Amino acid sequence: MLKDRKKEKRNKVSLFSFIVFDTLAIMFMLLIYGPVDIIRDTWVTTAMETRSHQFLARIFFSENMINKILSKNYVSVTDEETDKSEINNKNKEILAENETYERQILNKDKGNDLYKILNIKGTNYRGWLVVVYKPKNIQLVTSSTLGKRGQLLTELSREYNAKIGINASGFLDDGVAGRPSGFVIVNHKIVCDTKYGLANGGMIGIDDDGILILSNISAEKAIKRDIKYAVQFSPYLIVNGKKTNIVGTAGGLNPRTGIAQRKDKIMMFLIIDGRRPGYSMGVTYNEMTKIFKRYGAYNAANLDGGSTTTLTVNKKLYNRPTSHSKTGEKKIPDAFILK
Repeated sequence: MLKDRKKEKRNKVSLFSFIVFDTLAIMFMLLIYGPVDIIRDTWVTTAMETRSHQFLARIFFSENMINKILSKNYVSVTDEETDKSEINNKNKEILAENETYERQILNKDKGNDLYKILNIKGTNYRGWLVVVYKPKNIQLVTSSTLGKRGQLLTELSREYNAKIGINASGFLDDGVAGRPSGFVIVNHKIVCDTKYGLANGGMIGIDDDGILILSNISAEKAIKRDIKYAVQFSPYLIVNGKKTNIVGTAGGLNPRTGIAQRKDKIMMFLIIDGRRPGYSMGVTYNEMTKIFKRYGAYNAANLDGGSTTTLTVNKKLYNRPTSHSKTGEKKIPDAFILK
């Protein structure tokens, strides 16, 4: 009799588990194949953003359908470049969306006139905006074995005694992360100029005056224009106050790293965690642009993201990256740091 009760109980548990699983599976299929395009489009654009996750799109959709979805969720390339004359530290106008955001930017932490960290939160994301008051203190540093092997951002931050560190270039994702995609300029010298990985994108540079320069120029022309530090990546998000035309869910929901500058010369680093349900799923390019605009960005660009997105503060890991290492960090070829 006792055995019968136990068997009956097990059967009920099994039936309940089956119903729950079946219901979730049906709901998932309705979301993916149902009438609401944005859910399907977000799934595909998110998966296709990085090479390692593209199988998540191909499990459910044909190449033809994937290409169709990507063709209506895209970022337009702009030929416009930074107008340096608009950037100066004497600008006193309110640049952020409202006075509350402006005060958050301008009111420095006591005893720290170098940088300030703002918590950034949305419905599905969490992150940080690092406000840099002295952009001339920003440097681009590279792995000691650039071209062969990358290093963790925490290692680079300790090596260069960085107050703040963020990842920079994209790279050939071969496990060693030593080869950046596109050119890299450090202290007015071209230290790397390759064609690996994703589309290289435009130059994201900083000149001798501490001005963020976004321009589709070659490394050689960048040197002639006094660019001190530079990488190549895409997309640009804001150029001379104008938002880039970003259609649909281009890029999907992913961890993000970005760099921007206001007209008053204050620079900003944006780090958004992602791929962690219940904590932070990430943001699209459109959402990233809105955050930068909220705080008065006049020029802004996306840097490498996904599992590479990393932030260090005083040489210690500050965010929650999603790589498979013990700390979640991924090796990178270079980084922007604040000294």
